[in-house]
Amino acid sequence: MKTKLFSIFTFYTVVMLVCAPFAIAQDLSQSNLPEGVKSRLGKGVAIRIAFSPDNTQIAVGSSIGIWLYDAKTHQENALLTGPGIVMSMAYSADGSILASGYHNGEIRLWDTQTRKLKEILIEHTKPVYALTYSPDGNTLASGYGTGMYGRGEVLETADIQLWDTNTGKIKHTLKEHTKPVYALAYSPDGTTLASGAGDGKVQLWDVETGQLKRTHSEHSHYILSLAYSNDGNTLACGYGVNTDFDEESNHIVLLCDVHTGKILHTLTGHDNVISSMAYSVDSNILASADANGTIRLWEASTGKLKQRLVGTGHNEGIYSLKYSPDGTTLASAGSEIQLWDAKSGKHKLTFLGHYSLISSVAYSSDGNTVTSGGHDGLIRMWNTHTGKLRKTLITGPGTGRANISSLVYSPDGATLASGSWGLNEQIHLWDAHTGKLKQTFQYAGAVQSLAYSPDGSTLANGNNSKQIRLWDAHTGELKQTLKGHIHQVYALAFSPDGAILASGDGDGDIRFWDANTGEHTNTLTGHTSFCFALTFSPDGTILASGGSDSKIHLWDASTGNLKQTLTEHTSRMSSVVFSPDGTILASGDSDGKVLLWVANTGMLKKTLIGHTAEVSSLAFSPNGTILASGSEDGTVLLWEIDLQ
Repeated sequence: MKTKLFSIFTFYTVVMLVCAPFAIAQDLSQSNLPEGVKSRLGKGVAIRIAFSPDNTQIAVGSSIGIWLYDAKTHQENALLTGPGIVMSMAYSADGSILASGYHNGEIRLWDTQTRKLKEILIEHTKPVYALTYSPDGNTLASGYGTGMYGRGEVLETADIQLWDTNTGKIKHTLKEHTKPVYALAYSPDGTTLASGAGDGKVQLWDVETGQLKRTHSEHSHYILSLAYSNDGNTLACGYGVNTDFDEESNHIVLLCDVHTGKILHTLTGHDNVISSMAYSVDSNILASADANGTIRLWEASTGKLKQRLVGTGHNEGIYSLKYSPDGTTLASAGSEIQLWDAKSGKHKLTFLGHYSLISSVAYSSDGNTVTSGGHDGLIRMWNTHTGKLRKTLITGPGTGRANISSLVYSPDGATLASGSWGLNEQIHLWDAHTGKLKQTFQYAGAVQSLAYSPDGSTLANGNNSKQIRLWDAHTGELKQTLKGHIHQVYALAFSPDGAILASGDGDGDIRFWDANTGEHTNTLTGHTSFCFALTFSPDGTILASGGSDSKIHLWDASTGNLKQTLTEHTSRMSSVVFSPDGTILASGDSDGKVLLWVANTGMLKKTLIGHTAEVSSLAFSPNGTILASGSEDGTVLLWEIDLQ
């Protein structure tokens, strides 16, 4: 199994480590299951959080829907599902309506008492990144735009709509931003709307007329967060750019005088994108969070740093911060939800079940366990019969954990191998039954892929150094290094007889190696870009490959000749796997779809729809009746497969 070094989320990457577990009376993770799904493992990646105005309800917007929790007992009350990833959320002023915005442009209005869908506002065709109600509740503002954060796509539109909440009609369309609108904030008196966007501009709008009042453009960085002080005199603006593209960028918060536009204070210290901000109820404290998972508490009047909060599970980033209406609690949303004492800054509890982007899944040889690994550096072992979490394996302490890229069981089922990239570029061998760490292979490079030889004697890993390393699976000794690829090695597969090792790289090339001598024997060309997935048929006659060109190639394993190309996918291919009997080929793509093919004819058998983000990994149960799909939406789905 393998992964890539980038994610489909806009600026979303985060994690979960249990710091204060608590009991949950019911398991709503099995609610609203997609058709054909036996079980859902995990609750998805948490992206947004909101308190109801009466402080009785906490809404968590995730990659699979909106979870409603009781604010006192922290028990799950409902799962509200929509058309995909929840990009934005807002409660109405009286708390009777919860608005949610989605990647496809839909805005859904939910009755918070009945938990039923009231209305769908369909006007946007682009992701709705920001939603906010006016203080009087008569207007809902929505901000949207084309493209993903940090990807540099050409943007067609980036507008703001003001909706009349009584009629559902558009009152004004505000057209000045040239890149996606990520942040919206009403002034406390409701007369002004502030907007922040990817074009680096903060704009102030007259709500009544829809006219632009003022533009602030101190920096060219992205603006992902805005917050008004409760007296309406100060506007906090969070700046930053994607560090993958500009490592020297300065991520700052500016406190501006709303009336004069003068910068009152410049807050420095964050070392990544400032993704969310919130003023305390008395406006004495400004809380800011970044994509590295750090929360900073500032004295609002002076701009001095008061406290730095670092949770044990936010090492991949925080997307949303909210103070409870009574001011006693600060909530942070990453892959998990954490609640903090607003006065002392002490951690209060963690909501269980929300996990980071999943990059790899593997089935145990007895079929009783599905193992998943993700960007939080944690490996989770799930009971396939009950869907319950059996065990969590930790690859490193705190923020030192690396991203899990690959998981593979040894042929005898006794050992689980995990590969990682990031802070710890290592291979770990775990006892598959006890979960204890058996051995660590150092100097593996940023592990992109792992594969056991059929006899279990050799463990191969592909890395970012364009190399393949062959390890003695028992002693950990490096046996050989295979060189020849000109790009990172994203996929590996041994033939069933152990004679051939196939490897796929970032250029789309597939290389055959003699698994015994390490000699390069053949190169297969056909993919136009990244080859992310490789799998041999159980009889060893066919090699299937999937790539970012959205194509599946079926190759004659003995000659290397292309036999057939399957072209039903419309987005990049992330994973391919044969069923144990070789009759079905399953493939997953970045649109969240899983396709099932009749292996010997290449005919499309079925399309499985249930994930809201890229399907990064697939694994069949030993008997072939269950297919596990791991996704960057933070869940694993178990599908019942008809082998007829």
